[in-house]
Amino acid sequence: MEQLTQEGNAHDDPAPIPDHHRLQLMSLSRCSRPREPAGERLHTVSPAPRVWQAIVRRPTAVHWPLRMVSSLVLPVFVLAGLTMPAGAATGRCRVPALIAHRGYPPSGSENTLTSLRRAVAAGAHRLEIDIRFSRDHYPVLMHDATVDRTTDGSGQVAALTLARLRALRGADRLPPPTLDEVLKLLRGHVTQVLIDLKVVPDSDDRRRLAAAYARHRAYRWAPLMSFRPEALQRMVLPPRSRGLLARSAPDPSRVRRYAFVAVRDDQLTRSRVRAYHAAGVPVYAWTPNTYSAWRRLARDGVDGIVTDKSVVYRKWAGTVCAP
Repeated sequence: MEQLTQEGNAHDDPAPIPDHHRLQLMSLSRCSRPREPAGERLHTVSPAPRVWQAIVRRPTAVHWPLRMVSSLVLPVFVLAGLTMPAGAATGRCRVPALIAHRGYPPSGSENTLTSLRRAVAAGAHRLEIDIRFSRDHYPVLMHDATVDRTTDGSGQVAALTLARLRALRGADRLPPPTLDEVLKLLRGHVTQVLIDLKVVPDSDDRRRLAAAYARHRAYRWAPLMSFRPEALQRMVLPPRSRGLLARSAPDPSRVRRYAFVAVRDDQLTRSRVRAYHAAGVPVYAWTPNTYSAWRRLARDGVDGIVTDKSVVYRKWAGTVCAP
């Protein structure tokens, strides 16, 4: 997915990951299925106002008639799911799901095993990665068409064999991972991995990609998406879920065939989000990194936000929905 740089007040938490978290994430072994993080569930807050609390707690002669009334009326509000009289807190709070962009870029690397581990340690249960194919048709994690920016090597990804790619080192001093390695690492430990297919695969590419999906049963939890619809049309087997990536908001009639649509955040409006929802299609926004953008997109009703700032986003989501 393309990077969109935005200036704002959202800064990454400089505190290092605790040692016990780092040790756990280095193996990602034998842990239970993760809880849905804040921002991926609907929070409902309906505390009683202080006057009602005082009436219930103080059974004096003065208050007993009101206490009797409260004992009859209060359950009605609870059962009906209504908010209390004036002074009660807001009823519902919902923020878009967090989707960690290329893992956790603030760690110094992207689309690497280290970056993915850091994203999970930061609390992300949904991740986004990019794949291309080596000369011998192995799917590997790489955003750019060349390895120049993210490794100590040079050249086109498609011109290098897997063995040559394995000899390279990224910012984390590790070689670019294969999709097979990533699916093995994340299976059972995340809710979803969105895979950006950067090229139109040939038959041999599709064969190796299908094999990786089959080995890790990734059809349901690792949907493919692409800016190029023809890339998705070529995929006969994996996955069952396909998403459309777009730099500008496509017409709702174009997205009905997809499981979701992911649009550059500054191209989304509330009316367009509603139109996608009316077509039965969830909406993701990429790649907003500021509080103001997150607030606007939450108000507009998007379903997920793809961001570089997983730690900051989770803290923001927690304050938005704090009781």
